[in-house]
Amino acid sequence: MYKNLLKLFLVLSLIHTTTFAQQFNWVKTLSHQPSLSPHLREMVSDNQGSLYMIGLVTSWSGLFNGETFDLNPGTGTTNINLEAGTSYVAKYDSIGNFIWGSNYKNVTDLGHVTPNYIKVNPVNGDVYVLGYFSDTCNFDFFNNNNPAAIMTTPDYSVPQSFVAVYTSNGVFKSVHKYEIYSGYVHSDGQAYNGSFTINGAEFDKNGRLVVFGNAIGYVNVDLYGGAGIYGSGYESIVIYYDQNLNLSSLFTAGENYAYTIMDLEPDQFNSWYLLLKSNHPQLDYEMGIIKTDTAGFIKWEKYTPMSYAANVIIASEYTAPEMIKIDSRNNVYVTGRFKGTLDLNLDPIATNVINNSANNIPTGFIVRYDSAGTYKWAYKISGQNATGSVGTFMGMSVNNRDELALALMSNQNAYIDFKQNTIDTSGSFIFIVDSMANLVSYNAIRATNNSSEYYIGSLSTYKNKIRFNGKLYDSTVFQQGVPSSVVNMPTNQSWTYFTEFNSCKWAVTHVNASICSGESYVVNGQTFTQSGNYTISIPLSSGCDSVISLSLNVLPVIDTTVVVNAGTLQAVANNPAYSYQWIDCNTNQEVAGANSRTFTASAQGGTYRVKITNGNCVFESGCHTITPTSVKEVALSNIASVFPNPVNDKLGIVFNSTTYVSQISITNLAGISLWESKLNQSIKTKDIDVSTLPAGSYIISIIANDKQYIQKFAKY
Repeated sequence: MYKNLLKLFLVLSLIHTTTFAQQFNWVKTLSHQPSLSPHLREMVSDNQGSLYMIGLVTSWSGLFNGETFDLNPGTGTTNINLEAGTSYVAKYDSIGNFIWGSNYKNVTDLGHVTPNYIKVNPVNGDVYVLGYFSDTCNFDFFNNNNPAAIMTTPDYSVPQSFVAVYTSNGVFKSVHKYEIYSGYVHSDGQAYNGSFTINGAEFDKNGRLVVFGNAIGYVNVDLYGGAGIYGSGYESIVIYYDQNLNLSSLFTAGENYAYTIMDLEPDQFNSWYLLLKSNHPQLDYEMGIIKTDTAGFIKWEKYTPMSYAANVIIASEYTAPEMIKIDSRNNVYVTGRFKGTLDLNLDPIATNVINNSANNIPTGFIVRYDSAGTYKWAYKISGQNATGSVGTFMGMSVNNRDELALALMSNQNAYIDFKQNTIDTSGSFIFIVDSMANLVSYNAIRATNNSSEYYIGSLSTYKNKIRFNGKLYDSTVFQQGVPSSVVNMPTNQSWTYFTEFNSCKWAVTHVNASICSGESYVVNGQTFTQSGNYTISIPLSSGCDSVISLSLNVLPVIDTTVVVNAGTLQAVANNPAYSYQWIDCNTNQEVAGANSRTFTASAQGGTYRVKITNGNCVFESGCHTITPTSVKEVALSNIASVFPNPVNDKLGIVFNSTTYVSQISITNLAGISLWESKLNQSIKTKDIDVSTLPAGSYIISIIANDKQYIQKFAKY
């Protein structure tokens, strides 16, 4: 015998997918003495997934007494001397293991560095730290005698903003400060001393830094001390630099703090979107977005209308836009807080209003625009209790699938799903929505005593990962049902933490498959040849895994033995799940209608094989020869008459004389037996019911007196 197997065979009887929420990866904590109160500031990722953080450590008593602070969350120890400096920068690998870290050294007793922002240049991986300092400080982490790293303010009581640059290994490259001057006299006749406060910074994709903040008086925005002196009363400004921190241009948002620039973000083409907040009701606007090119020239500017009445601030009205993010399709997302009524449509005529009547307490909102500032949708964080504050967005970032990761802190039951009003209890949430505001997944962070004693600081994404940091005041569970996500800590202490979740919709595809014996099932290079249950993880370019749960059934080999009995062939394999087809070996053509285990050949004999199919597994027997019958064929008309012919329902046979008949059968013209009767008796007449036969031509065969008599008849 031989078998003929399909080369590629999969019987996928059932495929379905199960989707899970965000998956906890790890959490790290920085523990310390109870007398200390640490604070994590911004946390960012580089192109390899390493993390950089800045932080500040204070003492509950206001004075340090020989305490140290360990930057290493693992088994090692990397202590910093807090009396030498209380602010630090640290780097960790992609799973939170310590790489390097150090504190800023105060050269004088009055010296102090406060880093507020940390950014990574996407082109060369350099690390930029921005903040302010007072008196004399050393910006070189590893060299106390580097004169290029020593910076001093003219007056220890007047801090100055700085930009410090390091390699990815923390090696000092340069530090620059914003020089400030006195003597500026505004048009209103009032004199101002210089001051510049950095409120944020971002890189575009070409490694050009943009810094924004609030300026007063004379400020030199040229970091190399050139002729970049700018004078103002009170003003929010944006400073554009090239890849080498040379001053490119300056953008101002209106004098006397008419508007405050709250945040900014570049798009895929290095245009910039500036998020503005109104500071005066007389401006008739509450919130604005300005799009500029890389040099700060305005492409468009649009504003939401002021909801104040008659230019008078109403206590029930309040709007504070806070964050702006752009995805790879240049969708623009803005979050903030508001109370009262807010029209979020930037069009001067069209309106899209959301309302918050929660006892005059602000709640969070989110709105999406396209790259031209056209309104798409907006939602507020609402909850079961309409009389209290519901929630505040603490962070926003876009992952590599253009989904929006959001950090929310809520003090009551909040509707996390904007569209379906899914309720969860109060606390901290990390949740993901798509570009249409559909909820993808969310995770609630719980203190073990169900208190809300934890805090989310900054949030960022790296590929499919969500990373955020903050502060804990009690033992906390970062994901329910995951023991490794539990942080147990002593009472009456505060720890800082940083953690990572997988933002993928963790989808498991369940596959029930069957293969033929002797064949294999291959998934992502893994080969399976035996029945069983298997789990296969397939890494995708997005950083997510496609998980396949495979239930494999290997179908057994079918016995293709055929028993030959006179003019009949019968397959030994007998299973209701099997199908049969007999084939003429001489012509390799299937015999029409020969679809049962048993096959009776015509009197002429022949050579035949059977094809047995189970699912898509196909096995064939060898060829078996049926010799022509030894019974001599004679025309039936010699011994009997057959009528009527053609016939409709009953075929009559009248023998010329009483005759001993062994068998009467009817076959089609291919020799397939359709009816058969073994008589083995002497008869004179015989009636046969043929009413169920389809119209066509047939052969009636009678074996009598060791001879076979045949005659053709027609059925209509």
